[in-house]
Amino acid sequence: DKTGTITAGKPLLTQMFAIDANDNRLLRWAASLEALSEHPLAHAVLAFAEARGIEVMPVTDFNAINGKGVAGAIDGRHFVIGNRAWLQAQGIDLGNCEEAATHIATQTGTPLFVARDGIALGVLGVADAIKPDSHAAIARLKKDGLRVVMLTGDIEASARAIAAQVGIDEIHAEVLQEQKADVITQLQAQGRRVGMVGD
Repeated sequence: DKTGTITAGKPLLTQMFAIDANDNRLLRWAASLEALSEHPLAHAVLAFAEARGIEVMPVTDFNAINGKGVAGAIDGRHFVIGNRAWLQAQGIDLGNCEEAATHIATQTGTPLFVARDGIALGVLGVADAIKPDSHAAIARLKKDGLRVVMLTGDIEASARAIAAQVGIDEIHAEVLQEQKADVITQLQAQGRRVGMVGD
């Protein structure tokens, strides 16, 4: 597992890209929604907002969708913040955010898209630092003849960037928490003996 095993498990908000609003307004909307979430990425957004002295706004009709994002109403407007696939499934055009999202992913970050009433407002980049001993630990596992596979809910581009830094060639990205056991079962069905480190 990537988060908390290969990485420190303490993500930080590292980048913001607002389309029409300024960064502080985008951050305030995002932090207001994320204040009600328990996800580590949500904590990163909220901590950054608090450090800037930005107060959250009241949210109603809050809903957290595991592995996808959160939604709620602020001042009668419907907001969502989450991954690309979830927002696109709602018919939200993310074209104006794609260049920023690609940059975030290549910097080992996770892009979180923000939209209001079906219109994209911007994207936030949240990154989790790689543990200092991860590369050496993975190198030793490989030297001992083990096949190392990384599982993560992160998008493919971000997952590949992290895997490259620690010497992992095989990844399964955009895997929901409950799907990780399925990947292990598939490997076992190939006759492999599997050890899982992390969640």
